[in-house]
Amino acid sequence: MLLSQAKLGANMTLKDAQARQTALDIRESFIVQAPAGSGKTELLTQRFLALLATVEKPESILAITFTRKAAQEMRERILDRLKMAANSGDPQEAHAQTTYRLAKAVLTQNTERGWQLLDNPRRLKIQTIDSFCAELANTLPLTSELGAINQVTEKPWAHYQQAIQSLVNDAERDGYADTLTTLLLHLDNNLRHLSRLMSEMLATRDQWLPYVYAHKGHLKATADSVLANINQQQLAQLESAIPENIKKQAQGLLNALTIEPGTTLWHSLRALLMTQDGQWRKTFTAQQGLPSTASLKTAAEKDTVKALKAQLLALCEALDATEDVKDRLARVSELPPEAHSHSQWHVLQALFDLLPIAAAKLRLVWFSHSTVDFTEVHLAALHALGQFEAPSDLALALDYQLQHILVDEFQDTSSNQHHLLALLTQAWQAGDGRTLFCVGDPMQSIYRFRHAEVGLFLSVKDYGLGEIKPKFLALSSNFRSQADLVNWFNQSFQAIFPQLSDLQLGAVHYHAAAPIKPSENQAPRLCIAHDEPSEAAHIATLVEDTLNTHPNERIAILVRAKSQALLIFDALRARQIPFKATDIQPLASKPWVLDACSLLRAVLHLDDRTAWLATLRAPWCGLTLNSLFALSKNRENTLWENIQYAELCDDEQTRLQSVKAALETALNFRQQLSYSEILLYLWSTLKADTLYAGSQRNDMTAFFKLLRQEEARTPLLDADRFERELQGIFSNSDEDSLVEIMTIHKSKGLEFDTVIIPACQKRTLKTDSPLLLHAEFPRENDGVDLLLSPLPARGDDDAVYRYLQSLNKQKDEFENCRLLYVAATRAKKRLYFTATLDEDKNATRHSFLDYIQEHIQTDTIELDTSDTQPKPALVRRLNTDNLPKIEPKLFQGDQFELTVEPQRAALIGELLHEALEQISHDGVAQWSEQRIHAQRDYWLSRLNTLGLNEDELQRAIATLTSGLTHCLSDEKAQWILQPHKEAASEFAVTLPNGEKRVIDRTFVDEHGTRWIIDYKSAQCGNLALNTFLDKQTVQYAAQLYEYRDIVSAMYPEPVKLALYFPLEQLWLPINKQHTQDQQGKR
Repeated sequence: MLLSQAKLGANMTLKDAQARQTALDIRESFIVQAPAGSGKTELLTQRFLALLATVEKPESILAITFTRKAAQEMRERILDRLKMAANSGDPQEAHAQTTYRLAKAVLTQNTERGWQLLDNPRRLKIQTIDSFCAELANTLPLTSELGAINQVTEKPWAHYQQAIQSLVNDAERDGYADTLTTLLLHLDNNLRHLSRLMSEMLATRDQWLPYVYAHKGHLKATADSVLANINQQQLAQLESAIPENIKKQAQGLLNALTIEPGTTLWHSLRALLMTQDGQWRKTFTAQQGLPSTASLKTAAEKDTVKALKAQLLALCEALDATEDVKDRLARVSELPPEAHSHSQWHVLQALFDLLPIAAAKLRLVWFSHSTVDFTEVHLAALHALGQFEAPSDLALALDYQLQHILVDEFQDTSSNQHHLLALLTQAWQAGDGRTLFCVGDPMQSIYRFRHAEVGLFLSVKDYGLGEIKPKFLALSSNFRSQADLVNWFNQSFQAIFPQLSDLQLGAVHYHAAAPIKPSENQAPRLCIAHDEPSEAAHIATLVEDTLNTHPNERIAILVRAKSQALLIFDALRARQIPFKATDIQPLASKPWVLDACSLLRAVLHLDDRTAWLATLRAPWCGLTLNSLFALSKNRENTLWENIQYAELCDDEQTRLQSVKAALETALNFRQQLSYSEILLYLWSTLKADTLYAGSQRNDMTAFFKLLRQEEARTPLLDADRFERELQGIFSNSDEDSLVEIMTIHKSKGLEFDTVIIPACQKRTLKTDSPLLLHAEFPRENDGVDLLLSPLPARGDDDAVYRYLQSLNKQKDEFENCRLLYVAATRAKKRLYFTATLDEDKNATRHSFLDYIQEHIQTDTIELDTSDTQPKPALVRRLNTDNLPKIEPKLFQGDQFELTVEPQRAALIGELLHEALEQISHDGVAQWSEQRIHAQRDYWLSRLNTLGLNEDELQRAIATLTSGLTHCLSDEKAQWILQPHKEAASEFAVTLPNGEKRVIDRTFVDEHGTRWIIDYKSAQCGNLALNTFLDKQTVQYAAQLYEYRDIVSAMYPEPVKLALYFPLEQLWLPINKQHTQDQQGKR
């Protein structure tokens, strides 16, 4: 948040004050560079308010963000500013006065036009790019060719594989077997390798599919013209960077030497003046065209050669002194040829023929599963808008409706998102009252792996978007970091970043910042250790000392790769320092999850000996290795059969019999119950939740949630696939800790008092060789060129593919600089870098250490880590006195019944919670009765796991449909689910005893009261309404009071409690007096 002028001091004004004021001119379009800590969100808020005060309808303003969190933050800021203007007087601070004045003007417009924005915040059109694309595709489902979108998957890999398998199976029938054979021969007849590579291509189809369709019939001519353009543009940029006198000098020297001429002057100079690795030559010999020493007979000849060498060295010095020439000249040798080779074009043509078929097969897969990926949504949105020369009815309607577009984080725009903006604004003209406002920071563009292209920011800045030529504004004030840090950023990154921006290479020069906060005499420091355990121990010391000195300040440890955090986890645990890890530790790495997987496999397959041995070895049983060996001797039987007749020593036999009883119960009901229910029964009965150190409740909740999802997806549970899915889920502790460990990418947009960046000596290498390598080249005059090259056959080389690999490597190196900048600028007060490096070694090139070593004070870490190494945590088996006591009646045939009704009610409640959570995320306006009915297939798949008959299934579906449909029209439900300040669904909290709970819905209302609301799926049935509500109050009040106590300790607002019953549309506030009255009645 921006500091007020009062806080800046009487004699201090912002250096970028004029740029901030200019950005509020709603007659103009702007592209704003807003570096880290410059108050970007507040500027967007002010611009939005300025526009709101002038439009006829709020819906004529569209604000696009890239994350739900950013969209929610912008909406909350706007509503907060409006509420403050409505309820408080004119503030004294100059900056606050600007926002206040804008908000007051909006309130006047709001009253005059009857918008009722505070009661209807959904009229503020603030959306993520994904939700906006989904809205476009759903508006015209036939035009978009997508149909109604039921579900968007974030894990589409299995669908890609299914599409490729269909492609291979249908090759003979559909007549493209020869084309497929061409690719197989190219890849050594390795079908598995081809399938994997083509699946990867489907993941990036938004980049190449429109290109293939647009240039069908003249692909080769287009591809070769792109190659020619790249050569011409790169050489033209190099030529324009070199002064004319130096060019003449270079040409004269080339004429004086006997060397074979290159393709151009610049190719010849590259070979003459530079070594193979792109460094200036220090000596020149006959290999560079000079006469050999043996051939020089006279002193005059020797003097001539000596003078030539001196001129060559002087030319190198002159070129080196010319900004950015060295890198550009070095890259000349990597430029591609001006046409594809015949052999590569043959393969490329086969790919152009097959990949559209693969994309079509994928669409059939989407329809069969009623799901799509985000890429398909984006492609459908583009299709729904039509073409530049033939816009669709939707595009024409949006052209009439939308007057202003704001785009946040514009540096992360992909070519498709850029194309979407171009389609939305294609009819806009300068001065027609419509404006585009793009805000971002190209220095923070770090999402190439998501297809972000920073060159698009530079292209719009320099050349505009279609007919729109936005004015460029640059912010410079840094409100986040203290002056010592900002000064270090300026000094260091000025040298680390490239000197010139290049939109084709994704190179961005550094834009200096002006510190607002005073110095705290805390310059960044680099700490170098001799081994990784010492480095981890030093980080733990830094954290411990900082917590002791500054007990209420936040600390972040930011890693590039998740593996870099593992030793740090151990070092912090060794010192008993609590921490929160965000998306670092895979769920499948936790011992309790591994044991649960073994238990699941054992129940699934009686002949899975490994799973059964692991189950019997797990701490709920804990058989010794000798006992396991004894049980395994008879290999003709399954282990389960051997258990029936096992005779072990007394202690071991007791353990086995206890577990046997629980397993027999579970196995008896495999046909009646789902595996998730069976496993949950075993997990509880075997006391598994009491056996492991650390918190495992959240992990197992996630485990069972995924298991239920897998059961809903298919009637035959696939344990291998389930465990693969587990790899993509992380164990996220929601512990309320001041210390957080996360990746640098996760930290973007956040700030911390102290930041520690470990493992700076390491460099993340990308070695992928995709089937079709492609790169986008933003054109200087607008638009994008696409260069493609197929993977060469084994042992072959291809100049175009090699060029694209080199280009990607260069882009990765530039992005690596930006990644360092993002990590460093999260710090408000203190910044530490740590690394492991042997004394006799230099930093790896292009590592963080390589970038910063010359610009920072360095300390060497000398630690004795023998006492700080964490001891391995032992999992101890249950004592025989604590083994579960299972009564024989529980597993004697029909004497034991697991009733389905409680399971049915629980599942209906879970499905209700899921739907209400989704509605709160999407917005009530995005849901209709039709969309609720579209959930039917998903609900049926979940309910089928209970073994219900047809009548029971239909009753359950009717209950869900009716309840949710009535919720959409219920004013109280609408109020609960609409956007609020600090709103959260499924909000996790920790109770004083360490147990975790989840609050269904919480938010701060318009009066400043924080609500805690729990959904209950209970129904009145035959009970009188008052009796039903009294029972619910007595049953759940204590639980809500627990929630209130923990939330009150976290937030300052007064708290109110309530239960909401979606199936009855009943609202039940809970207060202490009312609860006491009900308990007294009872």
